[in-house]
Amino acid sequence: MPIKAIIFDMDGTINTSKKYYEVYDEYAMSILSRILKISNDDAAEKMKELRKSAIGFTKRVELMGVPRLQFYREMAAMVPCKELIKKDVKLAKMLKQLHAQGYKLGLLTNTGRPLVEKILEALGISFETFDVLATSTE
Repeated sequence: MPIKAIIFDMDGTINTSKKYYEVYDEYAMSILSRILKISNDDAAEKMKELRKSAIGFTKRVELMGVPRLQFYREMAAMVPCKELIKKDVKLAKMLKQLHAQGYKLGLLTNTGRPLVEKILEALGISFETFDVLATSTE
């Protein structure tokens, strides 16, 4: 049976920016601490504790009482994606070529759509490149 579709993960596959991942937790803890009215250290400790029972980052955010869409909207507003993520012309070209060859392309991620949009924009990849997008906020 021929391959008809390719599904990509966002974190570590489409987005491989070390700079972005180095500061991600810093921005996330800042948002969580502000919403929950606790310190950044307390937010980080709670996330660490929740990791024992909830693997996904988004699920842990929800277990802390923060709606996932609110969290990712605030992350999208705060994280300077264009400064942290370099445009990837080769990746954009490869995805367009795959699409032109008839492959259906999907993007699957535990990141919320508001932040995914900013990451793709920073990479220089159009949302329309993907036939299907499944994020943690849908």
